[in-house]
Amino acid sequence: MAEDIDTEYRKLLLQKIRTVFETNVSALHVLFVFHKYDPNILTMKDLDIVKICCNHKGYIEGASLLLKYLSRYAGWFKCLLSVLRDPSVKQASLADQLQAMKDELDEELKRKNAFQRVMRSGNVVRRQRLEWTREPL
Repeated sequence: MAEDIDTEYRKLLLQKIRTVFETNVSALHVLFVFHKYDPNILTMKDLDIVKICCNHKGYIEGASLLLKYLSRYAGWFKCLLSVLRDPSVKQASLADQLQAMKDELDEELKRKNAFQRVMRSGNVVRRQRLEWTREPL
């Protein structure tokens, strides 16, 4: 389907998973596991800012900021799922839930794109009104 780096797709995916991510991920718990799977996904500055945010604004704000920073990188979603499945993080069920949400978004977009292609092609099938006749009793 659409690539992680497609801006519109990324926005839709973030919108879809944001609440589940923010309420179920402890940013401080997962923060340093990302470099185990992709050393280029977050900078040290990103990590420090997320830590400070968690400590001063709370875990939900910290998770929100982490998600924002993660989404700037190509391959971020796959890396996120790997981190959540990591034995030290132990959130494989959340990874499965986020993957299911992504799959759901992909299906929604496929249906929408198929509908738009049909509408553009002019091959819209129109239902004909059926006329019923009554026979005398």
